[in-house]
Amino acid sequence: HERGGDDWHQGGCFDYRDGHHRDTLALDSLPSVILNYMSTNYPSDTLMRAMKKRNGDYVVISRDSLLYANVFDSTGSFVSRVVLPARPGDLAVIDASALPASVTSYLNSTYPGYVIDKAYSFSDNGTLQGYGVLINSNNTRYALLFNSAGAFVAVKVIP
Repeated sequence: HERGGDDWHQGGCFDYRDGHHRDTLALDSLPSVILNYMSTNYPSDTLMRAMKKRNGDYVVISRDSLLYANVFDSTGSFVSRVVLPARPGDLAVIDASALPASVTSYLNSTYPGYVIDKAYSFSDNGTLQGYGVLINSNNTRYALLFNSAGAFVAVKVIP
């Protein structure tokens, strides 16, 4: 589309699928009502990542013994908490290029046009246990879990 035309927008036809993660928020830039809610209601959670959805809602990824997606509306009111698929052990952010080819192949065939928000590896005592991937596909966010060989294990929609 012609830049500045009626159909043109900054993200292009694929809505910011250029890897720049414009919806990612620094944790310290979350509204105080959300930070207060999390510290009051889930004091043992470690906040890992925050995103702002196109409609203004917030998604906060947190972890205690499990991994969670905490959803808040645009005013900061709590909406829901979803347990995300994860492996026990240490969680480390990894570059998407570090994912096994089988993970990338699965994502390409199952979620065409997807965008990776974040990729993780799970290790226990230094032994790789699996991979977690947060993606955006057709304006829906998914959390996917793969085993250490890169085979698909589980998926959860992040509301």
